[in-house]
Amino acid sequence: MRVIFPRQGSNGPISGENEQQGLFDEQTLLVRKWAILMREFSRRLVLISLYAVFLISIGFWLKYQWAYRNVEDWQAVPIERFTDTETGIDYGYQVGGSTYNSRRISPDGGELFFQRDVAYHHPGNPALAVLVPLSYRGWGLLLVAVMFGIPVLVHFFSLFRRKTEPESLS
Repeated sequence: MRVIFPRQGSNGPISGENEQQGLFDEQTLLVRKWAILMREFSRRLVLISLYAVFLISIGFWLKYQWAYRNVEDWQAVPIERFTDTETGIDYGYQVGGSTYNSRRISPDGGELFFQRDVAYHHPGNPALAVLVPLSYRGWGLLLVAVMFGIPVLVHFFSLFRRKTEPESLS
């Protein structure tokens, strides 16, 4: 099936030698529709990805903030086993007759200087311990959240603005 599209400004279909330029078959129309759909899908995929990275980074930051709250007040216990390897450290400690292992130096992940004889464990969860009881900062996750949050907020408020703009009086 062939569809004839008139040129802009003409009163009828294209005729004569230029007729081939005005004819589009069904396959060409499908390809054009597919291209439009894919462009819209790509735009939405980018927006969904921005929102996902923003929400995941905020979620992890809040999770770690909650897990390491009041880390300065955690109970100190002696370290029974300390191993320093190329891939990191591993230490063992005992709380209430149970032995636990941990690899975390500080809530943020690592410090240059730390004690090798004392671990600080969470009072409610003895499996969670650190060697340096500093409060969790999480600058990396916050930086990611800000970088992805700015376009997310711009998009969110542009949607809100479009819906609440008054119609023109003309």
